[in-house]
Formats: sequence, structure tokens, C-alpha cells
Amino acid sequence: MNKPLFVIIFLSFLLFRFSISPVFAQDIQVGPTYTIQPGDTLGVIASKFGVSIDDIITINNIENPNILAAGQQIVIPGLEGVTGNLTAETIPLGSSLTSLSVKHQFPVSMLIKLNKITSPEEVYAGSSLILPVTDQISLNRSVAIQPGESILETAAQVNQNPWIMILQNNLEKSWLANPAIPLLYAGNSNEPAQQIGALPFLTSLYFDKLPIIQGQTVKITATGEQGLYLTGSLSGKELHFSPTGDGRYVALQGISALTDPGLVDFSLAVKKTETSKFEISQKVLVQSGFYPEDPPLSVDPQTIDPIYTEPEEQTVKQITSTFTPQQLWSGQFRDPVDDPCYKSIFGVRRIYNGGAYLNYHGGLDYGVCANLNIYAPAAGTVVFTGPLTALGNATYIDHGLGIFTGYGHQAEILVNIGDHVEPGQQIGIIGATGRVTGPHLHWEIWANGVRVNPVQWLENTYP
Repeated sequence: MNKPLFVIIFLSFLLFRFSISPVFAQDIQVGPTYTIQPGDTLGVIASKFGVSIDDIITINNIENPNILAAGQQIVIPGLEGVTGNLTAETIPLGSSLTSLSVKHQFPVSMLIKLNKITSPEEVYAGSSLILPVTDQISLNRSVAIQPGESILETAAQVNQNPWIMILQNNLEKSWLANPAIPLLYAGNSNEPAQQIGALPFLTSLYFDKLPIIQGQTVKITATGEQGLYLTGSLSGKELHFSPTGDGRYVALQGISALTDPGLVDFSLAVKKTETSKFEISQKVLVQSGFYPEDPPLSVDPQTIDPIYTEPEEQTVKQITSTFTPQQLWSGQFRDPVDDPCYKSIFGVRRIYNGGAYLNYHGGLDYGVCANLNIYAPAAGTVVFTGPLTALGNATYIDHGLGIFTGYGHQAEILVNIGDHVEPGQQIGIIGATGRVTGPHLHWEIWANGVRVNPVQWLENTYP
């Protein structure tokens, strides 16, 4: 070869090699990546993955942390040994590390490492879990093996290859399938999407809001096949599911304002026939309602004497713990007075006659701002009228589905037990009977045997 020509070719090779080398070095991944979503900030991303904003900025050489482009991929620090693209998802009801492992075709051991999990208590509905983004076929349906069935029979019922199901569900042998753990599979495109974590027979299962807040009403909705029978419990309270006629089953449950913040138990059983059923149990998080303390109050000592107040509490609990399966109201609740002005809000901690803050206010107190009229906030049936020690002249209305409203301290009661009332109908007159420091209406709402914040019912439509 001509020597000058050889030198030119050799120099050109060196120039090409070293000119592209720095660009390639910048593309080398030093950790797993995350694809920025619309609305993401570095603070949100750092919170999702449990890392610091400064570490994200440093490892990605971010010059302006206020400018993030949706679709841009950034490296997540502190996850040595993990590669690929990651996302952070909220764990839905019914999900476990095992089901998430199967769904994402990702080993449980790697999920534990990725999320630095040290205890099963850390995996609960509503918590955030780091998960890999994969190109695997989406396993978006579930089915339960019923007693006496084999995995071959179960697979045939959903038109699936049993051997593929065994592999996808990480089963070493077909007989190792556990009836307590649903099998996941890829549904047909014409099948309705099913929330992974939902039970067999259901397409979705969710709380209206997670985490749960002290003193609030929780709405639990399941959607699925017609004719199902659902039972369950939340924080020790039995759940009552009512079909809505459109494939939904809804339960309304109150969480006490005195429930300790932390994890509480949730369980659900779904029955299609006597031999075709499935159940789960899971932890859900209750957060503080951050209720303030009321100024100390001075009241008649008899109205805080347990000899009188405990029988009253038992009477009210007995009234409000019954369940009428029909919904008697429609739409949103209205205020029970003409010109609502609050004297005291729900949940505030109270102290009487120099005692301790062991009590809380179980309703809304309306002052006298327009007139003395008290109205029904929604349709229902009057189930109690009469004098009580603390509540004075009181009325309770059953609205169905475990929802009750109570009215205390009335000067006069204008309805009788058994009366049907409509929203806006006058039912009483504001007074100062019972444990009071002045004239007002005490209004409370009970959801399945628990007092809840009435403001929720003024701002939202249930069920």
C-alpha cells in the first residue's frame, strides 16, 4: 500500500475513534433509570425512590433543577446492582410482593433489594413500591384455583395454556399452585381490564382515598360479575357491601377519630357459589387527622358523669349500628340549618371541668346565625327522638346503608319515630338542652357505627 495513503487512513481511524469515545462514555448507564412523567419535580422523584435531590442532581449533572422534560430519562442513585428503567407505583388493594413479582416477571428477591424492604409490614395498600418497566406480556387477569381443581382445569376455564401459566406464575410444579394465591395470566384484548391485585371475579377493588384519615368515611368499591356476595372487615368493623346494579359493590365505613395512626387490618371475601370463593387480607395505612385542642370547657358535672353518659353512649351506638340495606337518600347532603356558621368543628380534642384531653368532638356545632330552624339534610326515616343527658333533646335519622344523622340540644323536636323525612323538611328547633355552654345545634353523622366528619358529606356525593 502507498505509505502516504496508509498514514492518512491510520490517522483518520484514530481521529474517528477518539472523537466518538467521549460521547459514548456519557451514554453509559451508571444505575437504573426513571422516565420523567408530566408534573414530576425532583422533589417528587426523590420522594418516590427514597433518595436525596442533591444526589439526583449530582449523578445526572443537572444544571437547572427547575427544568425537567417529560419523557427524559434520568439515573436514580443508590441502587447499585440494579439496571433498566424503573417506575414507582402505589400498591393497590389485594397486591403482594408475590403477585407484583409475577405481574412484572421480576424476582421477589430483587423487589426486596430494590425497595430495601426489611419487613412484610412495609408492603401495604397505598404505599409506594419501586418496580421495573419491562417489555413482558402484561399479566392483567387473575383466576383462583378452586377446591378439588387442578391447574390444568383452571387454565382451561380461562382458555390459557397451563404450562405457560405455570412458568409465568413462577411455579416449579403444577401441584404447587396455592388456592390462596390467584394465578395471573394475559387476558384477551376483548376482555375488560382487571386491576392487578383484585380478586378473581372482580375487575377492580379500591378505596376512594389512600391512606385513610382519622375520622373520615371510607368508600370501598369492587366491580365485577353480577350476583357476587362480598363480606369483609376494616379496622375491626364488619363491612356491608351493597350492589348498585351496574356491577359495582360499595361499602361505606367510618374510621374513628381516635384510631391510632398506623397500619390497620383490611380483609375481603368474594363468593360466587358455595364452592367458588376467594379471600384476601392486607394492611392499610391510617394517618392522623391533625385535630387541634379546644379551649377548656366548664359544664354541668352530671353531663360528664359516666353513670349517665355511658348508658347514653350505649343507646346511641345501638341505634347507629343497625344496617338498612336500602339507600334512602340521593345526591349530596345539605346543611341542617339555613345560614351555616360553625361554633366547633369535628374531631377537636376536648377537656371538661379541668380534666384531661381524653374526649373529642363527634360532630359539627352550628351557632344561631339566621333562625332556629333545623332541617333534614337528606331523605330518611326517624328512628329515635327523646331526651339524653349529654345531647339533650335528640333526634336520629336512618338514611340507609349504615348512615345515620343525629341532632342534639334541641329546644323542640318536630318529628316522631317512624316518620319519613325529605331533605329540607323542618325537624326541630335549636336550643340549649344537655351538655352546652349556650344555644346551638350539634349535628353528627355515623357511618356503619362510627362517628365521621360531616363536612365530607357536604362536599362529596355518596355512595
